Amino acid sequence: MLTARYHAAASNRSMRPRLGVVSALLVCSAVCSGALAQDNQSVADLVTRASRYVADYERDFSALVGELHETQRVISPSGAIKKQRVIVADILLVKNGDATHSFRDVLTVDGKAVRNREERLRKLFIDGQSRRVETQAHAIDAESSRYNIGIARGMDTLMLPLTILHPDQAAGFRFARGSDGLIFTEIRSPTLVRSRNRGDEKDLFLRGSFTLGPDGAAVHAATLMAENDFVIVNVDVQYVEDAATRLLVPSASTENYRPTGSGNADRTEVRSAFSNFRRFQVKVDEQIELPHQP
Repeated sequence: MLTARYHAAASNRSMRPRLGVVSALLVCSAVCSGALAQDNQSVADLVTRASRYVADYERDFSALVGELHETQRVISPSGAIKKQRVIVADILLVKNGDATHSFRDVLTVDGKAVRNREERLRKLFIDGQSRRVETQAHAIDAESSRYNIGIARGMDTLMLPLTILHPDQAAGFRFARGSDGLIFTEIRSPTLVRSRNRGDEKDLFLRGSFTLGPDGAAVHAATLMAENDFVIVNVDVQYVEDAATRLLVPSASTENYRPTGSGNADRTEVRSAFSNFRRFQVKVDEQIELPHQP
């Protein structure tokens, strides 16, 4: 089981290795500048600009909904596909207290429409308004990951790269210049993502890189890697400018998960493509206006 701490939620529905998330209200203090002080000022400036971009991104993207086409595969050591699932969903960001969650509203699974979808969303977003922030975050994650196959996971692939640049989290990483932007290494425990196996919990230190735009702020791509005694994780996310909204939006992502040190274990691969972004509004007084496919 893998457990994480950043802008998302955790669920303990499976005894298999799991990527989960635990929402927390994180307060930025003087320590936020600790890791940056060890690097030169130009790197600190890049991180500062990228952090501002993330804050603006959360605000702007929270007014959009996009379409997600996702293929999940469980692959044997020989390369054979043992199980496959195709999901079509809407993807949006949901504010919950001070945290931002990427929410996958599943529309179809293997070509079949999801039953009772609107009733579950009503209970999640309207009836759930009175829940504590952490409890609501757990509920959002559980609904978003309801139809996953393979290694149980709740890692918010869309938000995790951006969370690293969030002012509340940057102190936990050491940054340096890369060929196209920034490279990073997580240095603080507990880490953003942690793994748990039969009650034994371990840090999962992230490392990787950001490709930044000419302005040194906008994130065009992110690569994340991590491993410990339980699991190996690799994530790549690409962002492109959307002509309709004139915002950088996610265009594609690839995730790979496999147990550590087991040549006979299956791995889980997730490939996602994002498209058709448009603006929407959610009303939470007595009704919820759900996004629909055009």
